[in-house]
Amino acid sequence: MDLSHIRSKQRITFLREYVDTGDAVRAARFAGYDHGDERKLKLHASNLKSQLREEIDGLMKEKLSGVGPKALTVMENLMDRSESDQVRLHAARDLLDRSGWKSVDGELDVKKTVEEMEAQLVGLVGRDGAEVLLAKVRTKRTVTETSQALPVVN
Repeated sequence: MDLSHIRSKQRITFLREYVDTGDAVRAARFAGYDHGDERKLKLHASNLKSQLREEIDGLMKEKLSGVGPKALTVMENLMDRSESDQVRLHAARDLLDRSGWKSVDGELDVKKTVEEMEAQLVGLVGRDGAEVLLAKVRTKRTVTETSQALPVVN
């Protein structure tokens, strides 16, 4: 990013240090704004962040564009090699989102059979827990279906 419009070397030093560290007070101190009063230094650092917001954003975009390929490689490795199904799913979802293949409602359309869902439930809560939960669902359905079929008498 072109910083030639900034005349102060202190401001340029602040910008570069802030983008490198993310610590505005440290960057202000490094740039030479520290005159012994911590409160004033914090206030000055905050003001510099506000005044230089566009330059900070530009330098951050430049810095992030350099790590994009590495981040993509990490996501691909997580998707391919992670032992956690959850991590693989999130990595795949993130890669699809970033490549323009996001689903309309924001969720992946996953179709499972009843048997697959019951097996997953058993894996989460055990056989006894799954039987209790499934019994509650079946009871709820039966009660709801029956109550909808009954005529209302006044």
